[in-house]
Amino acid sequence: MNASYSKMLGLTYEELLKNSAFLSAIGGNVPEKISKDSKNFHVLSPSKNISFTFGNDTRSLKFASLSPDSNGCFAFGLTTEMNEQRATAMFGKPLEGRPAQKVPLLGQVGAWGTHVVEGCKLMLMYSADTGNLEVVRFTL
Repeated sequence: MNASYSKMLGLTYEELLKNSAFLSAIGGNVPEKISKDSKNFHVLSPSKNISFTFGNDTRSLKFASLSPDSNGCFAFGLTTEMNEQRATAMFGKPLEGRPAQKVPLLGQVGAWGTHVVEGCKLMLMYSADTGNLEVVRFTL
């Protein structure tokens, strides 16, 4: 997994269908799965542990979310063994974020923080149960 996903942000779905890195990420010319909701549509690639979220109005890529690979690794040397304190020590204080908290109807939700890493804006999302990193999101 590499930072090329950050270069895709803001491009339209149609533009990305001409991008070999995007096609490789989704497993070929046809997305593995597309689901629609009122504001966004999603292209999921379970085999690559990635999901792309596009705005329905602009059809532009809003963010790309990475799950860890089979070894528990993400881009930039991040792993599922990393917690919020280790990420802060590695990347500095987040630009924005929120601690773990209890939310009505959802229950306990994990913390998150946004960092700029090698020119990429990353949202690091942590497990409510363990406090360890569980999702890395490339965002605008």
